[in-house]
Amino acid sequence: MTEKLFTYEEFQSLIDSSYDGIHITDDKGVTRFYNRACEEIEGISKEDIIGRSVQEFVDSGVYPESITLEAIRQKKRVNMFQHINGCNRQVELNTLSQIRFNSSSKLRL
Repeated sequence: MTEKLFTYEEFQSLIDSSYDGIHITDDKGVTRFYNRACEEIEGISKEDIIGRSVQEFVDSGVYPESITLEAIRQKKRVNMFQHINGCNRQVELNTLSQIRFNSSSKLRL
């Protein structure tokens, strides 16, 4: 089957309807999707994070570490307890990367 299942707008609507924070990056760690729950949990707006590298947020201290960057570095699924610093609050998340790599160790999109 080669037809698209969802348009971008439909996919974004599905992500936004979740109560769980969903933060999706590409294989370089650049944010591609970020839902409303993530905005509420992390205190970062979509406008401020989409299109930017997670590394920028680590460098600025918003994320003391990044599960995304660790999964990309290790080229495997990673589970860790992550702290988020932002908007004068600290959030602790138990996060799990859902990154999948193909046989060439490239991120499978």
